[in-house]
Amino acid sequence: MRSSLACRLFSCSVLGAVLLVAGCGTDQETGLLALSISADPTNPPMPASKIVLTGPGFTRTYTGPFPPGGDAGATLVLEYPNLPTSSSPVALTVQAYDSNGCQVGAASVPVSVTIQAGVKNGPFPVTLAAVAACGDGGILRVSQDSGAGAAEAGGLDARADGPPTGDAAADKPADASVPSSGAEVSDGGGDTGTGGTTESGDAWVPDAPDGQPDVPIDGSGGSIGTAGTTAVGGTSGSGGTTNTGGTGAVGGTTGSGGVGTGGAVGTGGTTAVCQGSATRCSSNSVQTCTNGQWGSAVACGTRQTCTGPVGTAKCTCNVDPVCTSVGNTCASASTLANCSQDAQACFYESSATTCTNGACTGAAGAASCCTNACTVGATCLSSTSLQTCAVAANGCTAYGAATTCANGACTGAAGTASCCTNACTAGTTCVSSTSLQTCAVGSNGCTASSTAACSTGLVCERYGTASCADPNWDEWPIPNSQVDVTAGAPSLESYTDNGDGTVTDNVTGLMWQQAVPSATYTWANAVAYCPTLNLAGHNDWRLPSQIELESIIDFGQLSPSINSTYFPSTPTDTYFWSSSLAAGLPSSAGIVYFLNGATNIFGMAGSEYVRCVR
Repeated sequence: MRSSLACRLFSCSVLGAVLLVAGCGTDQETGLLALSISADPTNPPMPASKIVLTGPGFTRTYTGPFPPGGDAGATLVLEYPNLPTSSSPVALTVQAYDSNGCQVGAASVPVSVTIQAGVKNGPFPVTLAAVAACGDGGILRVSQDSGAGAAEAGGLDARADGPPTGDAAADKPADASVPSSGAEVSDGGGDTGTGGTTESGDAWVPDAPDGQPDVPIDGSGGSIGTAGTTAVGGTSGSGGTTNTGGTGAVGGTTGSGGVGTGGAVGTGGTTAVCQGSATRCSSNSVQTCTNGQWGSAVACGTRQTCTGPVGTAKCTCNVDPVCTSVGNTCASASTLANCSQDAQACFYESSATTCTNGACTGAAGAASCCTNACTVGATCLSSTSLQTCAVAANGCTAYGAATTCANGACTGAAGTASCCTNACTAGTTCVSSTSLQTCAVGSNGCTASSTAACSTGLVCERYGTASCADPNWDEWPIPNSQVDVTAGAPSLESYTDNGDGTVTDNVTGLMWQQAVPSATYTWANAVAYCPTLNLAGHNDWRLPSQIELESIIDFGQLSPSINSTYFPSTPTDTYFWSSSLAAGLPSSAGIVYFLNGATNIFGMAGSEYVRCVR
């Protein structure tokens, strides 16, 4: 094409959304170039705000985020009009810069294209890989030629980059994200100095006031004791009490600290050997002091022992090795003791019983022998419920709460019963593309399954009752488009997008690979590719037969002749392989053309698209 000196718009698309970017051409033969730019998944660049295309005699700049939307897997498609044409391939460079003008990415290899006039050249794929970050030996500053023309279409930059000129390098708008007129990006203010370290002072406390000196207090002299009273029957009178409490007695003991006066000597009296009502042990009896003399010994009870020092001795109950309260107590793990209390309130074992079931349980005073009413293990309480008998910490067996069998059946002998696992639903199902599982109810009411592989050449068909069948013959009704059904055809097509990269045909029961590989394959490679596919948790994919592939043709659509809602981006520039061999032509196989729904056969050495099925 030919254009005069003027700015024109070029477009970029991100997942289908189109952006328009200005470009300028001169009065010469020009062409339109399209690039499909994506990030290298193994070495993606840092986020960029500018993409610069450079070729012989021209530079084009797109200002916008890359990757688009912050999605590392998204593709940015840019179209550049008004580029000089070439009769042979020219080398183009594509570079990405961040908002500070640092180069963060570049095409891993130069883009080599021939730009033809009057046509859309491309889109050509470009992969941007990361380069060294600023400060790591990879600093690049991008400046803009102030005379390169104004940007259009929403402010997207279309100016050519160039070196700084004149004094422009000294100017930079405060809010600029990319240096203008060649100005370098400032590194900002000087480094902030680190603050000095504050030394913590020594802890201090004021001196405590001097304590008051202790003032010794002299004890006052003891008072003179009063005259002792003549003891009746020989008991001496009590001596006078001094400050320290000593007691003096005439004919008795002299109290310390003072001497009683005036006491009369008793006649015919006996010297006291004890005081007050003091007690003492005598063998296993207790004596009590009366009038200064020890009285007669009183024997302790049968289950008692005299204990304690002179003055406070007493009869105490012996500790029973079993009983600590009245009632039944476990004397051992298998013996039940009955405990009583005698007249002196001492506990003792009055009787003992061996537990016939082998275990005694319960707290002291309320213990009992286990009844052990059940056999350890699980037992069917009914045909649909299970009860488990277990040995508790007390050694007794007891049933736990009943459990209703979720699968509806309890089976087995007492102690070994169980609920059915019923891991399968009665009937037949496809467990893979080439194996069939049969689930049946056994005599015990539980279901069990068995799996069998389909014979060679057969596949497991999910339509109706699952069965092994020849994939070259339809075991299901052919789905029809809405147009055909409106005209009277049966079986309206129906699909479910499983949201995991697969689509289920609700008419045939087949599950399809939703997105197809961009590469094409020979027939042998196509047959080998599908079993290696691991998609949506399934690894039993296979190459579809001719009739299976034809079942997803939508003759009510054209280019592509398929339901594009459930099978978007289906290629139409060539055919899809089927697994069906051409009759009489062993080196050819069936193919389907989704441009218009045509079918044909093709030599196996050819290269076609693949869509797997299971």
